[in-house]
Amino acid sequence: MREELIQEFRRTGLRFVATILGGGSAFISDYLAIPGASSSFLEAQTPYARAATKRVLGFEPENYVSEQTALRLASVSLARAESYSRDDGIDRVDDLIGIGATATLATTVAKKGDHRCRCVARGRFGTFSAAITLKKGARTRAQEERIAADFILSTLLFAAQRRDEAASPDRLWRESETTDFFQTDEPLFPEDKATLTWIGVDPISDDFLRNRVSRPDALAAIQWQKGAITALKLADGRELAVESDLSDALANVATRAKTPASQSPSAPRRAIFPGSFNPPHRGHLAIAQRTAAKTGANVEFELSARNVDKPSLDPLELARRAKALNALAPENPLWISNAPRYVEKATLFPNATFALGVDTILRLADPKYANNSVAERDKVVETLEKQGARFVVFQRKIAGKTLSTNELRDALPPRLASLCEFVPESEFLDDVSSTELRRQARDVGA
Repeated sequence: MREELIQEFRRTGLRFVATILGGGSAFISDYLAIPGASSSFLEAQTPYARAATKRVLGFEPENYVSEQTALRLASVSLARAESYSRDDGIDRVDDLIGIGATATLATTVAKKGDHRCRCVARGRFGTFSAAITLKKGARTRAQEERIAADFILSTLLFAAQRRDEAASPDRLWRESETTDFFQTDEPLFPEDKATLTWIGVDPISDDFLRNRVSRPDALAAIQWQKGAITALKLADGRELAVESDLSDALANVATRAKTPASQSPSAPRRAIFPGSFNPPHRGHLAIAQRTAAKTGANVEFELSARNVDKPSLDPLELARRAKALNALAPENPLWISNAPRYVEKATLFPNATFALGVDTILRLADPKYANNSVAERDKVVETLEKQGARFVVFQRKIAGKTLSTNELRDALPPRLASLCEFVPESEFLDDVSSTELRRQARDVGA
């Protein structure tokens, strides 16, 4: 069966790069053992030591065997596949897949947690995230390695087979789930559970998420509210309503639809609350409510797919965070943007009052985040001012203490301080830790 599945994948014409941590590396030897691998196999990496994994990912993961780590590995693999495609002079980015897999399997000592594997296949057409948990203590390491290798191959093949389906209107930005994907000749126990969730993404949204285009009329943000995509924002400030069909709205972007500009520095003031929302929590809702009370505007959340010092977020992650945030605050729309810096957010949302924490406003004031240049920092502040940006700054502890309003003003350049309204600790203190909430969620799922 293994050779049949490999040949079936090769007939799709797709090519891939794989990055595999821990178990499952037999997938590589399986694939290369069948003649003709060079037509579809670009590269495989198997970082094993923590230092090697950190170098590949670019950061230290909170949990090595997790969906988030597999998502990052798949994104790294897809980027490498694209670089090789460009080097070969074959600009077929639609025909590439990045594979990321990570596993914890049987070893010389007993493990407290489950024996499991996560695998993600990511292409320009969507993300496919699979998980398998194996009956503990029922197999040798070699047997579990074999199942993990078949599991990775099954995920890759399923993604390839669903390539066209992922582009259909009813699949775009919508999560689907299946248990009918895993193929192996190995005997399985009832306790062996394999599931796969996936989401389709159109090429325009993929370009936007990874900032592959920079035209003024390119897609720059997607608005979600009450579980649906309700508007698209272009880089030049225009907004396109999604009346019924997302595909129609995206087609308007693709054809450079002429619509009146709805945003400018003289537009009515709006309130924007940027954040990672991983996960959304009561502290986010409280900040939104206080910002609305101070500005008189309904707060719009904003989540950037791109980050200054971390990998871009995957469409599957974004859709899940959008769903969770919409459930927490259904009356507050969420913008998913590709604007990681505040100078970019202010350009995308002119005349906006931004809600942020003390730590963020201090970073805006620090020349270190402007190429260690005071002049560049001041230029950023000038741009923020010209775009009509204002800031409501909420207290949170830094190194175990809070700063008074006077201490904060003294820590900021006067021009930046003049754009800020500081919320005192007596009125609000953001004491909810997203990191701690994620840790608790992992403990519950363990």
